[in-house]
Amino acid sequence: MKLRVKVAPGSRLDAVRQLADGTFQIKIREVPEGGKANQYLIRYLSQLLKLPLSSITILRGKTNSIKLISIEADEHLVHQQLQNAANI
Repeated sequence: MKLRVKVAPGSRLDAVRQLADGTFQIKIREVPEGGKANQYLIRYLSQLLKLPLSSITILRGKTNSIKLISIEADEHLVHQQLQNAANI
């Protein structure tokens, strides 16, 4: 499945929030230097979704806050996990 997310690096804590348009905003603590934030985002999503790192790839937006991510998992389960994380 492909997922469009808005990433906010350099945040005080890691968090997921669903925006009014249905897009997920993901706040991460890592700063956007030398690809560190992208690697951290993949690790964070991997832990959150309980998937191996290899199942998550950034397709577009490596230097942008809006990213298109490929996730090798059931779309319904991914959305459910992200919505659960957003409600915490």
